[in-house]
Amino acid sequence: DKRSGETFPIRARVVINATGPFIDGIRAMDDSSLPKLVVPSAGTHILVPKLKLKDGVLIPEAPNGSVAFLKPFEGGTLIGTTEENTELTINPQTTQKHVDYLRDLANSILSPEQQIQPSDIASVWTGIRPLVKDPKKAASDTTELVRNHVVDISPSGLVTVGGGKWTNFGRMAQDTMDAALQSAGLAE
Repeated sequence: DKRSGETFPIRARVVINATGPFIDGIRAMDDSSLPKLVVPSAGTHILVPKLKLKDGVLIPEAPNGSVAFLKPFEGGTLIGTTEENTELTINPQTTQKHVDYLRDLANSILSPEQQIQPSDIASVWTGIRPLVKDPKKAASDTTELVRNHVVDISPSGLVTVGGGKWTNFGRMAQDTMDAALQSAGLAE
């Protein structure tokens, strides 16, 4: 208990570790010999309310090598994302460099009357995307990181889900629950 400092045992048939970029810390509490899975990547998004796109735009190979997009969102346009290796932190920081990169990228494909000025940006946020290595494969370099998600059951039965995207959360949940049922001995 973080407030009282008290510790106490909790019994469960299965524990699911769905802690995003922090999954390795939970895995280490389960078994310190388990390999690390996460390669944290910082991603920044900007929201431009005055830009009203009818359709989304995908930029499959942005100048930084990542995929970028402009997407109608909440009556404006969401623009993302940057992707670069980062340190694991609970408070990732947005940099002006990332905001300028996204604004310049969007402006490079928008018409002259749609150009985004710094004052047009209403919201900016940076998160950590937990890119993961598949624990069932030999150690590999970052070009072989899993771009979807991985569900792993440790020798003790801890079910860990890592990686993934906003667009496949339903499949991640289903795969995780299937693994939890298997780990708990409840699978049909």
